Amino acid sequence: MNITPEALQQLIDNDPVATELFNARLFADCASRCRELAPKVYKQTRLSRMGVIACYANDPTTAVIVLETIKAIAQHNLIVAEVYAFMAPGVPESSLPDFGLPIIRSALTAPHELGGLGLTEAQASPLLRASEQEDNIQPSDVERLFIIPPPPPEPVEPEVPVEPEPETPVDPVEPEPEPEPPVIE
Repeated sequence: MNITPEALQQLIDNDPVATELFNARLFADCASRCRELAPKVYKQTRLSRMGVIACYANDPTTAVIVLETIKAIAQHNLIVAEVYAFMAPGVPESSLPDFGLPIIRSALTAPHELGGLGLTEAQASPLLRASEQEDNIQPSDVERLFIIPPPPPEPVEPEVPVEPEPETPVDPVEPEPEPEPPVIE
């Protein structure tokens, strides 16, 4: 689990469906709901041109459109040209572009005028999903929150006015005079 217990509790508290599942002790369903709600974690996703095509296994036509778009934009955008060059066959995996990086993720759907590829959300979605990792919230993580109740609020004691004690007169004590030092003759 990448999320803290406090953040998990906040997810549950802020979502009526998760709260209902939690209170009904349906921990597996609550964990599933929390995985949907939790912020996505981005993992390193280094892709070659073939890797991009693999992301669109069910839609090869869109894969071709995406690659052709990258190639076309690369002709007048140096950054995209570098990304496209490093997607070439034979490039070591450690040098492939990382589609989990925020700059690459945002460039997929950014307009051409801003240096992006201008892909639609539907076209970019398989590449975006490839670098997303769902938080691994387990039913046991949710159940632990149920078992450990939140600490009770600290009791607030009412303020009771304290009356000062009456002053008792103190006899002034005069200090004893210091003896005079002996005179040496």
